[in-house]
Amino acid sequence: MKTTLRLMKAALAALPAAAFALLIAGSLASPAFAQAWPSRPISLVVPAPPGGGTDILGRALAQKFAEVLGQPVIVENKPGASGMIGAGHVARQAPADGHTILLGALGSLVLTPNMYAKVPFNARSDFAPVSMSGRFDFVLVAHPRALPASNLAELIEVARREPRGLDYASPGPGTVHHLASELLARKTGVKLAAIQYKGGAPAVQDVIAGHVPMMVLDVPTALPHIKGGKLRAIAVLSEKRIGQLPDVPTVAESGHPGFHASTWQGIVVRAGTPPAIIARLAAAHAQAVSDPAVREKLAAAGIEAIHTTSAEFSEVIRADHAKWSEVIKAAGLSAE
Repeated sequence: MKTTLRLMKAALAALPAAAFALLIAGSLASPAFAQAWPSRPISLVVPAPPGGGTDILGRALAQKFAEVLGQPVIVENKPGASGMIGAGHVARQAPADGHTILLGALGSLVLTPNMYAKVPFNARSDFAPVSMSGRFDFVLVAHPRALPASNLAELIEVARREPRGLDYASPGPGTVHHLASELLARKTGVKLAAIQYKGGAPAVQDVIAGHVPMMVLDVPTALPHIKGGKLRAIAVLSEKRIGQLPDVPTVAESGHPGFHASTWQGIVVRAGTPPAIIARLAAAHAQAVSDPAVREKLAAAGIEAIHTTSAEFSEVIRADHAKWSEVIKAAGLSAE
């Protein structure tokens, strides 16, 4: 036995530093190491303010993750700069050990990197996709008294009478709400003027108050305000009508065929996170979004719960980078 220990010590002493590092890295990627994860509370970074669609989805996932993984999952809202603050935090400050998760989105992972010259992360190399989590549509809403329009045709007529363009609220430059609004302006041939906010919650509050007449809003956030009579639904931006607002026509139905816009959210971690941990997190995600209570809660908010493989989610991100970069260039949109 003593001889064996001496031989083991001698072998380890003879290992070059690089080889020893590889040995340790291999143990971290092992299934045994993944079984020890999570060893402490997990942080789920949501790069949006509380109350919006992204936050609704993040909190539903966090609750189920905690049940499945046996550790508290704390939602950290880090809004601002079109998702760059939250995503940048995970990319630059969080260790690649699976204890910090980012709820990424079309906006933060695709649109923002194509809009801004300086982004504190590389969306395609700094993160490891785990799974797409949800998809939801957008609806064009207006204040019932601030904007005298009940449909898209009437809204267009009002906009054409405004020399500088009709104001609309945006959660921030480079967000999908902003780009969808600008594309809608191009499609309909009217001039719209963006009033930029730091997140969706303050933007929608100003529309509800009548300070800004309209905005493109994600359905989960818009639904309670539409049902409560505080906002009027003008048109949905989806390819077909949605179940939550069956009487609201699409933009295409309203005389502008071919127009549609929606967004997605998905779980990513720091690049370099051990594959075994990513696999465990993906399994927990699959359990979360297949849970009937979670699906019902998300459906009530207008969110379609989704689970994909890491490879499938990677392909969605790649394809949307190609698609939206062309749209942004064609529209001449950029932000500093």
